Amino acid sequence: MTKLAAHNGIADVHRIYEGSALVIPGD
Repeated sequence: MTKLAAHNGIADVHRIYEGSALVIPGD
């Protein structure tokens, strides 16, 4: 997995949980 792919995966998670009570640290 490339760093870009990893970043995109994390971004997807942020998007899914955006506005929810779940906070994922370390963007």
